[in-house]
Amino acid sequence: MVINETLAKGLKDRFFNEFPRDIDAYAEDMGKIRLDLRKKNQWLRAVREGLARSNRLSLGSYEGGSNTKPYFVLNVMAVMKDRPYNIWNEKCLCAGQIVSAFHSPVRVMPGFFNIGEHAVMRLYMRSPVQLDENMNIVPYAIIEQFKYLPLWAAFWVWLQQWLKQSGGHSPFSPIMPAPNGLFLSDLRSEHDRGTEIRTFINDFQMNAERKFVRDLMLNISDPLRHSPMFASPAAENRGDVANGVLSRMIVDLLAPHLDRIAKVIFPTEGGDVNVDHTRSVFVRAVKALVGDEKSSQQLFELFCRSSVDAQRKFLVQLNHSMRVAGEGRSITLPPCND
Repeated sequence: MVINETLAKGLKDRFFNEFPRDIDAYAEDMGKIRLDLRKKNQWLRAVREGLARSNRLSLGSYEGGSNTKPYFVLNVMAVMKDRPYNIWNEKCLCAGQIVSAFHSPVRVMPGFFNIGEHAVMRLYMRSPVQLDENMNIVPYAIIEQFKYLPLWAAFWVWLQQWLKQSGGHSPFSPIMPAPNGLFLSDLRSEHDRGTEIRTFINDFQMNAERKFVRDLMLNISDPLRHSPMFASPAAENRGDVANGVLSRMIVDLLAPHLDRIAKVIFPTEGGDVNVDHTRSVFVRAVKALVGDEKSSQQLFELFCRSSVDAQRKFLVQLNHSMRVAGEGRSITLPPCND
């Protein structure tokens, strides 16, 4: 089924009208769990059941913390009252994180990206169409394309901060992988809105360089689906510090391909007359951040082969080890076995 621009505009308007309302209702429902339950095991069961009800609205969830202080982060999109428009002056939906922690009220925190009307229209026009039993278009089916955005928006923001600290920062246009294409975005230092999603292109519209980088990012994404990289900045707000290691790991995994990545995030058509120089400065600055690539590959393989429960145990130990290191003592990464 081909969706033209007129139909896509109508679907976009419906999405922007209905999705925030459904998220508000869901967040209110989750907020009631805290008021009714005091025993931790009952609370855990109730929250997990609540998260299971979020499937059609969710960009994914993360279960973190320790046995004594568990918490959950659900990634959604919502209208933020202080930023209803992006810098293109479009209506936008911002990344939101619904945070549920034992003995704490439910909170909704901003995430690291927003997506505007143009990008949502392009999603309807270019991503696979899902129909219900009555052959009507399912408006929320496009959420499947968003599921890797929390991880990569967080990564690009972390990388931007490191480059600014090292003096090697230039505004760049990150790409974000999707199951059936990729998002083109903008990340600039003059605004604090994180990564602004500009548009979506599908598999058939990608050139070879974009497809290579997209596939590389997809291969990194799935093994980290249950890591706190999908819960930043809420994870840091809860005291988890593991993303300092995991984001550096991603830098190391991408390091062998920096020249190709630079061609994608600094496109020739971007208007930079010195684009080759800009790319080379970026590559040198990121290479200066690269650590032990072999250790990072081993850490990534650990996530690839470990069960979700084993990953959680490892992350609890990793957080403890990093806090010990922060007190001036040496850090020893714990093993993670199934």
